[in-house]
Amino acid sequence: MTDPAAAEAAALRALRASRLARLRAAPEAAPDSAPGPRDAAAAGEAPLAAPPAPPGPAAAVLPFPRLAAPAPAAAASDPGLAALPGMGPGLAWALGRAGILRRADLAPLAPEDLAARLGPLGALVPAKAWIAAARG
Repeated sequence: MTDPAAAEAAALRALRASRLARLRAAPEAAPDSAPGPRDAAAAGEAPLAAPPAPPGPAAAVLPFPRLAAPAPAAAASDPGLAALPGMGPGLAWALGRAGILRRADLAPLAPEDLAARLGPLGALVPAKAWIAAARG
């Protein structure tokens, strides 16, 4: 009597050996001459797995338009505005959006006018101190 596990292992080894011999015998064979899934099934073998597809061309990089630097960048670089008390890059940006790029633009304004130009942010900024510093 033969062991069923040993017989199955021997059959798998024979199957692997036949597949390996077939691969070594015809490495430059055209894909048309390779046995198809029906041929392998007719021979009592499991079909061979298809080789992985070669990688395609690299994906194209989509061009995105770069936005031009807004006018507030000029306000942030102005040392006069940067010297105002409590001024930071965000507030300099907001002032630039409101059309205030220099201390000279700030001097003729009233605190209420500055607050109105800045919108909701205007209630949070020290408008009186900025205008006094711009005038002085």
